[in-house]
Parts: sequence; C-alpha cells; structure tokens
Amino acid sequence: MTDLLRNPFEISLTDIDEYPFLFPQVSLSKLKKLRMTDIALYSMITADNASYLVNIIKKIANEYKIDLSKLTGLDLGCNTGGMLYYLLKECKHMVGIEYEPLHVEICYHNIKILDKDLLSKLTLIYGDVEDMFMKSNISLYNAKYYNNKFIKSRTKSCDKLKSIGLVYIGTPFIDLKYGNTRVELLILKINEIYKPSIIIIQLPCSISNNTHTAFYKVTLYKLLNIIKNSYDISFMFDFKQNNKCSNIHLILVKKKYNINRKQLVLSKPIQIKNQNLLQNILRSLVEKFNINCYTHRFNIRNIWRELYAKSYYTDVIYSNNKLTFNSITRSGNSSIIPISFSVKYKIDPNMLNKHSNVKCRVKYDRFTDTIVDVSVSRLL
Repeated sequence: MTDLLRNPFEISLTDIDEYPFLFPQVSLSKLKKLRMTDIALYSMITADNASYLVNIIKKIANEYKIDLSKLTGLDLGCNTGGMLYYLLKECKHMVGIEYEPLHVEICYHNIKILDKDLLSKLTLIYGDVEDMFMKSNISLYNAKYYNNKFIKSRTKSCDKLKSIGLVYIGTPFIDLKYGNTRVELLILKINEIYKPSIIIIQLPCSISNNTHTAFYKVTLYKLLNIIKNSYDISFMFDFKQNNKCSNIHLILVKKKYNINRKQLVLSKPIQIKNQNLLQNILRSLVEKFNINCYTHRFNIRNIWRELYAKSYYTDVIYSNNKLTFNSITRSGNSSIIPISFSVKYKIDPNMLNKHSNVKCRVKYDRFTDTIVDVSVSRLL
C-alpha cells in the first residue's frame, strides 16, 4: 500500500450528487467548489450527522440555560471543517485546530465557499493539539494561524483561547491518541484549563482492536467516574439504515443543580449491529451513570469504500509511463513540505496528442492500491 494511507491527497468528488449527506445542502455551483481529501472522507462527520448533533447540543444548552451565541468554542482536530461549520453558525466565535496543513487550507476554503461571513467568527490554527495543550501552559510556539496563508504565531498566547465555553474533540478513532496523549487525558486537561460548559467527544463506533477494547472496557468507565460530579452525561448514537452505528458522541454538560434533568428513556435498548460487546458495555454505563441517550437513524446506506471508488485525484501529472500524485504535508519539525508518490501506468498515446507531460484526473482505489481510471484534464 502506498503513502496514501498516511498522507492525504486532494480529490474531487465527481459524483457528489450521489452523496447528498456528505456536504451541506447548498447550490450545485457552491458544491462543485468544495474540496476534500481521501483521509478526510474517512474520518469526517457528514453534514447530516453534524447538523443533527449541533441541533441536539442547542436543545441541551437551552435546557441548561446556556446561550451558545455567547460562547467561544474550540474544535480540536477540525479536519476539513465538517463540525466547525455548524458550530460557527451557533457560537460567538470558534477556534479550529488541525494538524494536517492541507486540511487547514481546505477547511478555510470550504467555509469561505459555504458562508464567507462566518470567517469573521473563525480563528483557524495549524498546530499540534498535544504540543499546545498538554504542557504546563498553553503553547503556540510551533503553531501557525491560517487566513489564506500560514502565519507563524508571534505571541505566546491567543486572546480567543483564554475563555472557552464549548469544546468539540474529534477523536482520532483508530488509536484514541493525539500524538502520545491518550484522549481521556486530553479531556481531563481541557477541563482543568477551561472548565467549559459543554464538551463533545467523538468515540469509536465499534470495537475493532485492542485499543478500543481497553478504552470501552476500562478507560471510559474511569473517565465517567471522574467527571460525573461535575458534568451531566449524554450519548448521541447515529445509525445507518442497516442499523450499523456510524458515530457515537459523548456529550458532557456542566451540572446546574437548579436544573431538573429529565432522564430520557429509550423506546428500545441500545442495539448496534455486529457489536454485542460494545452495546452491552454501553448499556451498563447508561444504567451506572444515569446517562441520557439520543438516537437518530440517518438515510445513509453507502459505505466509505463506495466513496473512495468514486474519488478522483486531481493534481496528478503523467510523464514517462507513471502517474505522480502531489500534495503538501507536515514534516517532523512542523514545517509544511510537498509530498508525492508515483504509480506506474501507461496512457493510450492517442490521448496524449504527442505531449509527454499531462495533468490528469485519476480514479484510485486505495483499498486495492489500483488505478481504476485516468482522464487527461490538461496538456502541459
């Protein structure tokens, strides 16, 4: 398998109309201008899910007399802006932090296309969450601000990071870590720094490895046991039509003892297809910690592999019987550097019109490491 598994390469979804849940419902002219990468596709919260989750947050905030329009929010690992866009619409200001420079650039671009007025409420930072928050003091030493270009931070602090009332943590669900920091330690550190009114954490929607098993069997219980006296706890479950869970979010709301919290009784027990261990653990946690549960079944049948099969990589150069994919990434010392990889491939000479270098759109299946289709977009 190529570096495509580790480095994001920008793509264009030529069949975007087949996936109305992927981006917000906007005009086709705007939709065609939005950008994405393969890794972002795999880890993003789709528009329908993000919109519904933010509406749940609004409902809960209203019950607790929390005015979202007066809160500054923090999105840790904002990716290409899927959740950030909807939180920007509700909060006074949002700070988005993202580790991958290409995603920072795309996040700014997509929000500008969707609603450029929201940019006045956005602080977008290219930085390492672990490096910024897990030291004795918040550190911006290696961070850069992004506003159409990367600008090195020239101060040790950011005014927008001084008072945070809402935090969204888009968990790296494969290993549940930010660098060397386990996500539960990040949650506790963020609570120590800000004591935010609302914290939302994306959790793995399946138990598929030893890390997930340890998290759900041991770690999550310990975390909830620590925070239960400070926060009321809720779960939000997103289900596809086939009853498979597509997202689990842990929602923590600062306790207000003058609030008469109503316990939500599920009409059906938590049932996650092919995940008996996970559903049993979650049921026990709900009973143990008096957890409210919100569920919604989305009109989504597609799996991510189908999305990949429809994905075209746009910045590809063909020369000397090989295709070279180009992008940008982060180096070991936090610099932004170009990256590329090549795949041997022979294009029909009739398509080249005697030109040796051409820019192509390439359909690439990363699961099988196979070039599916190539079309010439421009002769160089």
